[in-house]
Amino acid sequence: MKDLEWIETIKLASERLNCHLDERVVEALLACYMMEDDTNKKLEIRRDLETIMGGYAPSLLFSDKPYLPAPPIQECSGEIKLGNVVQGGLTAFPFGISLDELNKHIAIFGSTGSGKANAPEKQH
Repeated sequence: MKDLEWIETIKLASERLNCHLDERVVEALLACYMMEDDTNKKLEIRRDLETIMGGYAPSLLFSDKPYLPAPPIQECSGEIKLGNVVQGGLTAFPFGISLDELNKHIAIFGSTGSGKANAPEKQH
């Protein structure tokens, strides 16, 4: 696999594994790899990255659930807990939204006459 192709493959995999890997470490190793002129040192960095990523390959490749990038943990820490962020089959962290977000992102469905128009608004 050519260098640029391999780098893109590693970047994509690290984005999809963002709950399990520190993307900054992967990016730093990739930067070292791209700047390195010595073929042997470059091969060593490549092996290191493949070793780091390889531990997660079975989860990534054989999961029966999607393995998508997770949102940043700080964006998921609201007081209303809705569930968990899951990557593949592994639970990463709890997911919640704030009361302000609930007010912006709520939808109320019901048949005519069920009281949708009289649902309480957020009190300031």
